[in-house]
Amino acid sequence: AMFLTFVVSGLYHEYVWLSIFYNQKYLYDENGRCTKQECYLNEFGRVTAFFTYVGVVMLLERPIGRLGPAKWLPGGVPSP
Repeated sequence: AMFLTFVVSGLYHEYVWLSIFYNQKYLYDENGRCTKQECYLNEFGRVTAFFTYVGVVMLLERPIGRLGPAKWLPGGVPSP
C-alpha cells in the first residue's frame, strides 16, 4: 500500500507539472526554437520515476536496517 501511494503521488505530480508547463508556444519562434531561457520540456515519467525510487528506498529501509553494518553504523561513527 505504501509503495502504491508513492506511485500514485508521482502520477499526480506528473499531471500537475503537465498542466503547469502545457502549451508554452509563446516562448518559441517560428522555427520551434526557444527564444527565452524559461523554456521547459516536460518529459512524462521523470517525476513518477523519482517517486517510485523513493518508494523503493522507503520499503528497503527497515530490512536493511536489520543488517549488521546498519546496526553498527549509528554507534560506530563519531558524532560531532
